[in-house]
Amino acid sequence: MLGLIIKDLLNMKGQYIIMVVSIVIYGALAYSGQDSQMLGLILMLFAIMAPVSSMALDEKAKWDAYAATMPIKRTCLATSKYLLALGGLVLNMSIYFIISLLLFGMSVEPLFLETMGYMALAMVVQSLMVPITVKFGVEKGRILMMLSFAIPFGAVLVFEKLGLNMAIGVLTTGHYMALALITINLWLLSLKVSQMLYLKKVF
Repeated sequence: MLGLIIKDLLNMKGQYIIMVVSIVIYGALAYSGQDSQMLGLILMLFAIMAPVSSMALDEKAKWDAYAATMPIKRTCLATSKYLLALGGLVLNMSIYFIISLLLFGMSVEPLFLETMGYMALAMVVQSLMVPITVKFGVEKGRILMMLSFAIPFGAVLVFEKLGLNMAIGVLTTGHYMALALITINLWLLSLKVSQMLYLKKVF
């Protein structure tokens, strides 16, 4: 499992420079406008796209067909993508939390809840995108991936327009716990679906 994750990290090393440059540029723009959300969004987007980018590189190199000839469980191929996704998400949101705390002087509690909100939204999108990519591939599943990407973000925008934004003073601890539980269960269900798809997939 660890070897699969290391393989993905090495394959994506060409994207690290783009990520660092983007963080610097958007961080500077966010700091000049004193709006940390811009930085949070770009970091979240990078985290969301990590497993899909990895699968795109695998598809191009025909890695899955090669892996099928090796003593590697197919369920491990699916699980490694989710661990990569989770690791990238935790790393990126930690960067956002630290930068926002140091540069924007935000209070710890609201910043923590905002960071958890970014993570939850990213996990929902990943839960939709990864099984689609496993089932249809990156090229064939592009339209469905765009929809899975757009629907959660569209829902957030609609809520904001209707004045239903999840203000910290409105939601109780129980609400946050329930939302976290729903997000985690959706993510685990997505993992299970992807594992089943990998078991049935013909390379």
